[in-house]
Amino acid sequence: MAPASGALPVVEDSTAMGAVMPTAAAQSVIRVALDTPADDCFDYLATPEVAPGDLVVVPFGRRSMVGVAVAYADSSDVPADRLRPVAQRLEWMPPLQPDWIGLAAFAARYYQRRLGEVMLPALPPALREAEGWPGLAQRARTDEYRLLPGHAEALLAAVPPRARSVRALAQALAERAAAA
Repeated sequence: MAPASGALPVVEDSTAMGAVMPTAAAQSVIRVALDTPADDCFDYLATPEVAPGDLVVVPFGRRSMVGVAVAYADSSDVPADRLRPVAQRLEWMPPLQPDWIGLAAFAARYYQRRLGEVMLPALPPALREAEGWPGLAQRARTDEYRLLPGHAEALLAAVPPRARSVRALAQALAERAAAA
């Protein structure tokens, strides 16, 4: 995959200045930052669900790499028939915020590193390896706890008086059980 042209993309939050972010429907190329010293960002075909800030898996040479979709592009220096599509997107995680991307871009300029060399190591290790994404999705689900009827008093009695936050949680569970 050939690198994207030009310097580091401007990733400041332009929505505060009234600018409208282009949509995937209007743009078919997305720039992806990869943890490689080769170039700043690489161009890929954007699928409709990929947005700037998303963690994605893209083909890179003979392997696949995790990267961060940074910005839409109007065009690419790479011929259209050579652009490869984004292979996978981390669906259950919201996109990285524009402020975070801007901070990473600042750090990349300051330390004279490539954007991906700053962004990817700043993420938790489990997010940097796509093989672990299915397990993370299972753990990311929301667990719901309910107090069985008639057990509120026993729960409140078991909580030490000095454990204020635990007592507040136990009280909330007891109130929820009473309302149900």
